[in-house]
Amino acid sequence: MLLALLLLILVGCVGFGTLRLAGVAKGPLGLGLAPAVGLAVLGVVATWCGFLRLPPPLPGLVLLAVLLAGAAATVQAGGALGGALWSVGRQQRPALAFLALAMGVPCLTLATAFAGVQAPLSTHDGAFHVETIQAMRSGFGWAGWYPPGLAALFGATLQDLPWVDTAAGAFQLSLGLSLVAPLLVFGLGLATWHDPLVAALAALMAAVTYLYGYFVHIWSGWPQQIGLLLLVGLWTCALAYLDRPSPRWAAVAGLLVGSIILTHGTELFSAVIILLALLVARWRRMDWRRLPLTLGVLVLVALVCAGPYLPNVLAFARGGGASVAGLEDAGALDQVTRTSTALGNLGAFGVEALGMDAPLRIILLGAGAWWVMRRGVGRSTLAIGGMFFGLALLFGFGNDSPLVRQVYAVTYPWGLMYRLLMVCSVAAALLGAAGGVALTRHLRGRVGARLARAGRVGLGFWVVLSTWALAVFVAIPVPSVSSFGPDDGRAMDWLRQHAEPGALVANDGFADAGIWVPAKTGLRIVASRTVSSGSDGALVLDNIARLDQVPQAQAAACALGVRYVYRGGQNTRWQARQFPPLEALRASAALHEVFTSGETAIFQARLVCPG
Repeated sequence: MLLALLLLILVGCVGFGTLRLAGVAKGPLGLGLAPAVGLAVLGVVATWCGFLRLPPPLPGLVLLAVLLAGAAATVQAGGALGGALWSVGRQQRPALAFLALAMGVPCLTLATAFAGVQAPLSTHDGAFHVETIQAMRSGFGWAGWYPPGLAALFGATLQDLPWVDTAAGAFQLSLGLSLVAPLLVFGLGLATWHDPLVAALAALMAAVTYLYGYFVHIWSGWPQQIGLLLLVGLWTCALAYLDRPSPRWAAVAGLLVGSIILTHGTELFSAVIILLALLVARWRRMDWRRLPLTLGVLVLVALVCAGPYLPNVLAFARGGGASVAGLEDAGALDQVTRTSTALGNLGAFGVEALGMDAPLRIILLGAGAWWVMRRGVGRSTLAIGGMFFGLALLFGFGNDSPLVRQVYAVTYPWGLMYRLLMVCSVAAALLGAAGGVALTRHLRGRVGARLARAGRVGLGFWVVLSTWALAVFVAIPVPSVSSFGPDDGRAMDWLRQHAEPGALVANDGFADAGIWVPAKTGLRIVASRTVSSGSDGALVLDNIARLDQVPQAQAAACALGVRYVYRGGQNTRWQARQFPPLEALRASAALHEVFTSGETAIFQARLVCPG
């Protein structure tokens, strides 16, 4: 959790300093918007460092300099920010209590659910991200179409932490995104309702919403999480601009848009929908003469920020993007199976988008919708939530239509149900908080002091129960998907101490902890997630226990330079084992066991190579 808190402090200070430099978002709104702006600034700076091929540890030092500048600006403005929060606390003391709980719930949940985890839970997406982070950390830059923002940011940050290995460091830094998430909902709530109590309660409701802040850690979808957080920040910026139009807000929005492109560009589809909804909602009060200048500033800043990556993404788009994978995903199942799958996803992700207390959330959501329609404030939130829910239903159940299937393929993977419901979860937290506060204020004068005290006790019981249920729910899949245990940690220590620098290790794909060998020890592996080992590598892995019996496999192992074979003790759920049982490896004349701990073993290859 220390690195997660470090990321929170890092993005908070840099974001608040940037907002102060821009002269916008002073007071509590700045507190809620700063993490998104900080993520954007650091992602852009780290990406440009990678594009310029600055050798390590220069990118890390640049980020450290940006942090110190942001911290200095934050300290300088600390009095004003503290005064604003103090005034909020004097007027609405529950608001500060809710905000404190919203920050405490993720800390407790993550520390409980992921205690002792030393590598990402996903050996598929997680291994891909760790390998790209390791490349950026080592100064190799990036290649290909995948957005570099996450790898550049985490890689440069880990350059300042040389004692932390990339697998553990990437996972622990990613947990900081869950700490950032409630603060951004607080800022969005302030921009929407201008009521700190509703905003703080929305942050607390978001903090106990599984799909919004925690789901991505199971499959290591960190770029998508950052894209969603930047989207919430952009949503906040748009509302603040509509209240007080200024080119400065357009520049901040352009920074966020550029960072979305660098991190997970499909969130631009969500951004277009949200911005159009806000324009329609405010069209009568909109200063249309300012709009061309605003859009010009936004686009210019976004292009400058995303400049290093634009040639890659444009080449990827000209090649069809991910549309082929989208068409395969849309047409992979027959109609009956697709319908049952969509129903299952809707049931699972719908509850996860509402929260562990879904029945209560539905009541508060209905009260919030009623309050919004009656007051006429924040109707865009209801419309945005409704549109994304409708899109989730359309893409989930309407793939029989060729047009829907084509749109789904072109925008893939944006149209996946859980992704759209993530945006719904943000709208649901805002509306549920508005409904809860509206009901409380409506009943305040109609109940006695005893009932009021009972309500406070009930609120505390809800927070405790929801936090406990959330922590249990997040922790459930950890044993079945995790690949790295204490035995693997001891094995990695042995490799660091005994293996020759640069030695090649034959690993069982991403079926166990062997995929983490490069990040943990600096050695190379045969089956990487980002670099293909070719036919020789496949031949070696297919015959790993029979290298002495299959001359072609032994020749391939000699050509590659295989020195060790790693067989992890925990088989992750992400891939079935390809290697034979441990007994078969021990019986092989071509392998000599040099380390064992529990079910984890390392073998040295005994090959007969030419010369």
